[in-house]
Amino acid sequence: MTTIENERRDDGLRQEAAPPRPNRIGVRGVMVSVTVIPGPVATLVPGIQTARGQSRRAECAHHMRHVRIALHNHAAMFGRFPQATTRDAAGRPVSTWRSDVAPYLPADPANVLACPCEDDPNDAVFRAVVRDDFVWREGGSVAIDDVTDGTSNTIMLVECCGDTGEMPGELTFEAFMERFRARDLSCHPGGFHAAMVDGSTRFLSYDTDPKVLEAMFTIAAED
Repeated sequence: MTTIENERRDDGLRQEAAPPRPNRIGVRGVMVSVTVIPGPVATLVPGIQTARGQSRRAECAHHMRHVRIALHNHAAMFGRFPQATTRDAAGRPVSTWRSDVAPYLPADPANVLACPCEDDPNDAVFRAVVRDDFVWREGGSVAIDDVTDGTSNTIMLVECCGDTGEMPGELTFEAFMERFRARDLSCHPGGFHAAMVDGSTRFLSYDTDPKVLEAMFTIAAED
């Protein structure tokens, strides 16, 4: 065998015997992998939370729409909206506006009266603010024709979450304003839903002028 052939043979043996080189990742590479991946996730989280909040707010407004329709169906049947609370001769509560409109609500009234962002799906959040010059009078009821300030500008129901310590479905104006000033009426950031007498729903900001807000509740103050 020639010298050249021996050298080629030796080179071939050295190539076959050479161990494979490990695929190593340096510390810097690991750090890049660890620190870069969470970036897009952190960017997506606020967007997901915002979309979820908007979806719940839209669903809450949809629930309020069902309640508005039920109130108008009641008014079409009896000529008037129900009383906030109906009492017997002894002053004991017999029914509330919620129970009076229940026959006109979808199959699950408790769920319709609730806000989807509340922990308790049966926590009814839509309330009647009671005062003698509002839609909900103490011991009386109102017809649509009694609302002369404009049905599109007059509040019929508001969203108020949690226990108020008052009659179910009711809220005094003073209690409402206390929660309003505390910015604590709903679980939606920035404001709360209000159903107007004309059947529309508005999302009112906590930055609304309190005097303007009070004027929106009165039915015949010419304001």
